[in-house]
Amino acid sequence: MTAIEHLKQKLTAREKTLGLHMGGLVYTDLPIYYKNSGADFMVYDLEHGNYTPESIFDMLTTSRRVDMISIVRVADYDYHCISRVLDMGADGILLPRVETEAHVENAINCMRFYPKGKKGVGGKALKPGETIDRFNEDRLLFIQIESPLGVSNLDKILERYGDEIAGVIIGPSDMSIACGCNLDIKAAPVVDNIRRTIEICASHNKSVGIFTSESDIQYYYDQGMNIFWTGTEMSLIAKGISCIYDIVETLGQKGI
Repeated sequence: MTAIEHLKQKLTAREKTLGLHMGGLVYTDLPIYYKNSGADFMVYDLEHGNYTPESIFDMLTTSRRVDMISIVRVADYDYHCISRVLDMGADGILLPRVETEAHVENAINCMRFYPKGKKGVGGKALKPGETIDRFNEDRLLFIQIESPLGVSNLDKILERYGDEIAGVIIGPSDMSIACGCNLDIKAAPVVDNIRRTIEICASHNKSVGIFTSESDIQYYYDQGMNIFWTGTEMSLIAKGISCIYDIVETLGQKGI
């Protein structure tokens, strides 16, 4: 079973899945380490990170080689933002700031070949031996809900396009700003919109998750989420360094 087949099964069953964030570190072999970690997918951030499409090309190539699923958060809804990263070998996209059915319809047109969409053929979009139908089935679309308007339209979005959407992921920081809560992601209006998103996704049997710190994963799991997007590469490096430092600091205390 390929990684994409395994992830699709987990998302359909609404099983817990882990996505690790990449925001700016360029290292060709990094997908190998992420693959060995057991993570389900990587998110390359072209919306807020330091990446350009060119800077992630070699890592996308490595991801494909080792069967590590690569999801790219695109900067915007434009055709060249969505179609191009798929031509470079990405396994799917994360669409930010989704608020309407039109946003999702446009993304589908940009990332699916006819008859599902209007994407053009180019680059490394197709894997060796892959058919157009297989491509249309296997390139994943995750949508990011980041405002009360997105929440209010989510039921209609999933009713119309649920079969095309692999999962729904909340952007808590932008949600807090859109709710007027100044980055307080635990404020009542934010919590209420998150709860409503979880309920809507449950009613459509759709996987739902959030960008979160490691410390809050259990909290959101208990709320009914199953997709956890976390662990920026720099925070993981910093944590690893801190662990080594803590070990050295305790040497004398243990009498070594």
